[in-house]
Amino acid sequence: MKKRITILAGKTALEIIKSGGIKADQIATVAGAAGGPKWLVLNGFDRALFGTFFKHRTRPLSLIGSSIGIWRFCSALQRNTNEAIDTFEDAYIGQKYHGIPTIHEVTEESWKILHRCVPVKTVKELLSHPYARINIITARGRSILSSDKKTVLAPSLALSFALNMISRTSLSLFFERVIFHDTRSLSPLKNNGNISTRYVPLKTDNFIEAVMATGSIPLVMEGIRNINGAPRGYYRDGGMIDYHMALPVSCSGDDLVLFPHYREKIFPGWFDKNIPFKEASEKYTGRMILIAPSASFVRSFPGSKVPDRDDFKTFMGKDTSRFAQWHGIAKKCRPLGEDLLEAFASGKIREMVKPIGDGEY
Repeated sequence: MKKRITILAGKTALEIIKSGGIKADQIATVAGAAGGPKWLVLNGFDRALFGTFFKHRTRPLSLIGSSIGIWRFCSALQRNTNEAIDTFEDAYIGQKYHGIPTIHEVTEESWKILHRCVPVKTVKELLSHPYARINIITARGRSILSSDKKTVLAPSLALSFALNMISRTSLSLFFERVIFHDTRSLSPLKNNGNISTRYVPLKTDNFIEAVMATGSIPLVMEGIRNINGAPRGYYRDGGMIDYHMALPVSCSGDDLVLFPHYREKIFPGWFDKNIPFKEASEKYTGRMILIAPSASFVRSFPGSKVPDRDDFKTFMGKDTSRFAQWHGIAKKCRPLGEDLLEAFASGKIREMVKPIGDGEY
């Protein structure tokens, strides 16, 4: 049987793994990428990591992510990991629209999903979690992006895309990275000056809004305005800035960053995806361990691809078919978590791991 998972590592992480394998307390940070429906292939990893691997951990663990990455964490960190992920899967897969939805319709449906998966009663539980420290990346729109009007937003996004092709630093002209963080520890993200960054404490009165904001895709959903405790303005999908978590994360000693990912390549921001010369540099991935479904395993999926937002168009008017396909892929990916735990426990990770950059897709 062909291997179902790929394990890639940056230079420092590779040396640490080759010399002694991996233990739970070596992971200082877990990163969660944006990507919409792509998260469905990661459910097996999330079940294994938060239901088993980290279960008895006492050392604080930073979780940093944007968009669907944060929604995943909010489910996986609840007391009954598997049950919470099941609820998230059912709610997310079950969204449906009549024809091409309006921005308001997508926003309303997203609120329904969020309220079902992260009810208000769980917020205190997540903010007092015994080991997890959540860090939510959002993108606050500057000047011309401080609007939900399509006539303003669309050309502004086009300009930010064009300038980002020249320099990622130009994103600071359009967005400010705002990280809502657990008050019990500092955010693991260092402000390296490339993109303006601000830190806001996570509290019970801004948690849900921050989670919604980080998934609010411009031109698809409404921005979230004036979040409690944060600068005034429109807050949007954190993936606009940090799509695949190519971040300057603070690490020391043998600390490592674990990145469950739906592909084998890393692109920093949403505008960078699938542009070869925009792949993440070694300075941001040196201590990273990337785990993903293998390319051969993905080729066994319908259409030889992971679920994505284009599926809403492909299956428009045929929601039952999309439900069946997405549920089937999610179920097929559950064993990937067991494969990962076995690789950790047996030490086979030392033979399986390859350098980041060797991925196929």
